[in-house]
Amino acid sequence: MCNFRIGQKVVCIEMDRLYPEGVEPVDEPIQPQVGRVYTVRQMLLGVVGNLPCIKVEEIPDHHVHVRLNGELLLGDVVFDAAGFRPSVEKKTDISIFKSILNPSRVEEVA
Repeated sequence: MCNFRIGQKVVCIEMDRLYPEGVEPVDEPIQPQVGRVYTVRQMLLGVVGNLPCIKVEEIPDHHVHVRLNGELLLGDVVFDAAGFRPSVEKKTDISIFKSILNPSRVEEVA
């Protein structure tokens, strides 16, 4: 399906890839923002081309009218997984700064 797992943090990287080719939202759905971190809550295959799609915790389920190859449909909002990448959390290590503030004492040798 896709390389994500439920509960994983992901970042929206591309708005153009949120909906599979051939799908045009008619209503104004809530959309992820590029650069924002989201939590995967469900992974599924989309109705168009069986593309990997995700739902995220931060955007609740809601239905939206879409045009699929000219036909008007009502469905759940899902997002193309290709529009996201895993979020990398970097651990901050401040030990180097602590060592600068507390330099070791050098004893003078007589």
